[in-house]
Amino acid sequence: MEIILSVIWLIFSVLFLVLGLYHFKLSKFNIAPFAVPERLGVIRDSVKKIGFDPDEPIRDFITNFNLYLNNHNRSSRRQNIAAACGYWLASIIAVISMILEWREEIGGWFVICVSRFIQTV
Repeated sequence: MEIILSVIWLIFSVLFLVLGLYHFKLSKFNIAPFAVPERLGVIRDSVKKIGFDPDEPIRDFITNFNLYLNNHNRSSRRQNIAAACGYWLASIIAVISMILEWREEIGGWFVICVSRFIQTV
């Protein structure tokens, strides 16, 4: 029974490790800022001469939209890093649980190693 549970914990540990790596990789992804190509000079200049800049509302929208994209990128990065850390913590706990399944077999050895470690520190 200990072997079966240890294998299950090992599977969970690997699964959580892979999910953590996946979210860490996603934290590097950013949506690029939005940009509108400039109009041809002849059209833009002829419209400006009559006192109206047709590109001003579009530039305002682009500025606000890019601020939204920056906030979204920052939020997405934080969420993915938090998820990765949570998965990695779960992976460590799964490994500890797997080791605890074998505590009777390695109990004496583990206690000796820990006591020697504490003495050296």
